[in-house]
Amino acid sequence: MIAGERQIRTGDVLYYIALGLYLLRTLMQSTFYAEYISDRTSNAFCMAAILLLVLHELLFEKYSASTWIWLAVSALFCLNALRVDHLPAACMFLLVFCGRNMSMDQMARFVLDLLAIFLVFIILSAELGLITNYVRLETTRNNREYLGFLYALYPGGYLLHIILLCFYLYRNKIPFSLLAALGVSALWIYRKTDSRMSFLLSLLLLALAFFLKLFPKIPEKLGKINIIHVLLYPAAAVFTIAVTVGYNLSVGWMARLNTVFAQRLVYQQTSFRRYGITWFGKEIRWVGNGLNASGVASPHNVLYVDNMYLQFLQKYGVLMACLVIICVVLAEWYFYKTRNYYLLMAFSVNALNGLINDSVMSLSYNIFWIAAAMAVFGSRRFRGEKRTSGEFRIEEKDLENLYDASQRRGERV
Repeated sequence: MIAGERQIRTGDVLYYIALGLYLLRTLMQSTFYAEYISDRTSNAFCMAAILLLVLHELLFEKYSASTWIWLAVSALFCLNALRVDHLPAACMFLLVFCGRNMSMDQMARFVLDLLAIFLVFIILSAELGLITNYVRLETTRNNREYLGFLYALYPGGYLLHIILLCFYLYRNKIPFSLLAALGVSALWIYRKTDSRMSFLLSLLLLALAFFLKLFPKIPEKLGKINIIHVLLYPAAAVFTIAVTVGYNLSVGWMARLNTVFAQRLVYQQTSFRRYGITWFGKEIRWVGNGLNASGVASPHNVLYVDNMYLQFLQKYGVLMACLVIICVVLAEWYFYKTRNYYLLMAFSVNALNGLINDSVMSLSYNIFWIAAAMAVFGSRRFRGEKRTSGEFRIEEKDLENLYDASQRRGERV
């Protein structure tokens, strides 16, 4: 059984339409359907989403002093995104802020449905010949089918997001049949695209879901060990900087790690030396292995940063990167204190995935960024979604409140 509410509140409809517009724009731009979508149409989707978000804030949200402060911070994020990136990035930051009072369970279900329909639609379009199914010929490994996407790693990344959403929503009640279906899907996409990292993370996540279904009390029994989840994002960021700065091909373990990560460490260090790090970031045009909307690879030499931490740091600057890490740590501390173990584990999976996949920065790959906003900005509805392993729990303070109420009514307890 999936946790959470099923009906979207009337006041939240505008937000979900905006989120849907943003996700559809982002998802379609990653496929060969992008050839039929002009830049003007793409920007129109984002502008429509921004307009709906503004209307939602004006009509349905109330502002406290702290809310105004976070609005100012979010506005600075958006302005900096417009300076160093493009309109969809600014729209994403605004979606994170405006989602602070949504229901995380409800949002996860909405995104899960949208992603599942989208992934099936694109793959079927490619298999039926409606759009190009580009095949990259390899000499040292299996040929890679792009399955209608502009990069072979996109399908596996979207499926990993779907698996993570199922893991969070179903918790320890996930059906064996669903685990099997997700496992078969992950294997099929891996055989087609040879996206090894996404496949390994998908298998680990499915194995964890299977284990917790059999032993649902394990997260609670781990107790304070769960604080490791809280430290994972800053630890991954520090590890990224240390390895990038100190990478040396003559060091055996670093050379092996670079080979495992498909030369990513070399690209990270080259980007670090070429573009450096600034306080507010700057526009950087990296060159990746992906195709343009016409199915043509870039003629320039490849230099791309797949590491989310380094890419965010170089693109948006030290101040924004530090503030995001602080917010994530505060959010995860809140999840830890409220025993929301499945949300903690979802954040940890994305923290690890971010080491080799910069797309985790995007809401289309990681809708859980909004959960951090819900916790840090003090969302009323999110704080009602304190979940353990699917059990009902009465806290000591709740018993005290019941006792005081009954005493006032003159009842015997």
